Amino acid sequence: MTTTASVALFDVQTEYLYGLAEATTHESRKSNAWKKGDEVENLRIATEKKSFEKLMSEIEQMWTGVFEEYGNAKAK
Repeated sequence: MTTTASVALFDVQTEYLYGLAEATTHESRKSNAWKKGDEVENLRIATEKKSFEKLMSEIEQMWTGVFEEYGNAKAK
């Protein structure tokens, strides 16, 4: 199972895109036609959780770049 979480930081008035961040998690387990739906759901939840955890560090990096580029714009 593959789960991707993504975020976009943009100005809703001007629609200017400041940054993007994305994180993907791959998880595989053996499966068959008799696999219970709960097991598949638990795997989906686990991969989503891991993707969101990875996304947090990606957001931090994106925010640092946005701040470096635009943070002091008024001071200039």
